[in-house]
Amino acid sequence: LGKIADALEPTGVLWAEDLYARGPVPGNERAAFNARLFPNSLVTIDEYRAGLHQAGLEIMEVEDMSQDWGHFTETRTAAFRADRAAFEHRHGSATFEALDRFYDGMASDFARSFVGGLRILARKD
Repeated sequence: LGKIADALEPTGVLWAEDLYARGPVPGNERAAFNARLFPNSLVTIDEYRAGLHQAGLEIMEVEDMSQDWGHFTETRTAAFRADRAAFEHRHGSATFEALDRFYDGMASDFARSFVGGLRILARKD
């Protein structure tokens, strides 16, 4: 966030959408979660706000998009599966299976409140 703030012109505005940590991932699922998301900087919404402030950004708006993004991931997974034959014809079954695991995992992560989505609007102080 500091690098983003440094790149902004004075009074420049940041608009971003990002994932955040909503709740703990059970230990037996953590390896799969980490392999799917590589969450080396996944923080809570409060930590995100603190990071924005520490970087010298004034928060104008932080909107929790978790419900919308959760619905989107469910819908995307269903649509992807519905087009399985055509997808496998173009890209092969191994690629379908890999993407299906990812889409299904993300839908599950949102449904079980492991991750959430947020929309941020902030400006450089």
